[in-house]
Amino acid sequence: MRLAEYDWKRNIELALKRGFKPLFKPRDVRYRGVFRKMVLRDFEQNKKLYRMKDIGKATLGGIKNRYGAHTRFKRTKTKILNMLLMVVAHDLRTLMRVRVAGKLGFIFILWIYSTSM
Repeated sequence: MRLAEYDWKRNIELALKRGFKPLFKPRDVRYRGVFRKMVLRDFEQNKKLYRMKDIGKATLGGIKNRYGAHTRFKRTKTKILNMLLMVVAHDLRTLMRVRVAGKLGFIFILWIYSTSM
């Protein structure tokens, strides 16, 4: 049985404690009361923001496909630098594809976001 781990009360409280504003789609009905009402209210107020999550997922998925899911570095600073360089390389690659497609007069959305070519 797979549990809906994202909207667990413990995870939401941890995110709030660390200064994040969690925005999980509430699926679990195990908890009730004031906390559940707060989660439902926040989700209803930020539905548009929740729907924009796919933009980030597409970028991260493209980076994962192109460069792999792991970095080979052990130091935290080096890992962060490596990830930032991957993001910059992905964005430059996407920008170049958009410019070339614009000059040719057509744009294929799937081609732009594909990083396997």
